[in-house]
Amino acid sequence: MTTVTLLPARYENPRLLGPDPLGERFQAFDRQRGHDVELVRATPQPGKDPRATGVLLERAYWALAACPHPALLGVLDFGVAPDGLAYATRPVPPGPALQGPLQEADLRGWLPDVVAALAA
Repeated sequence: MTTVTLLPARYENPRLLGPDPLGERFQAFDRQRGHDVELVRATPQPGKDPRATGVLLERAYWALAACPHPALLGVLDFGVAPDGLAYATRPVPPGPALQGPLQEADLRGWLPDVVAALAA
């Protein structure tokens, strides 16, 4: 089981949502913002520099911060937890979580928004 007690104190009641390509995803209450956020916590990859995943997370954070668009989920905060692991927060996505493979019809419906966001 993952221990998340080493997050900054502003994030309360973290609940594990599942894996993320760069670590683990949680939902937590952000006391400074007054609402829930989704938090990605970088976790070291076996056999690699433990800082490498944090560097990738930071790059992803700044890339998303540089291109705000309504079709992209924005970012709220980036930092390093007391245990030295990087984390980033973003708004909780609206609607239900995506599960399993996406249907082609869904992808076709989203494609114009994704292209517009990438072109921005």
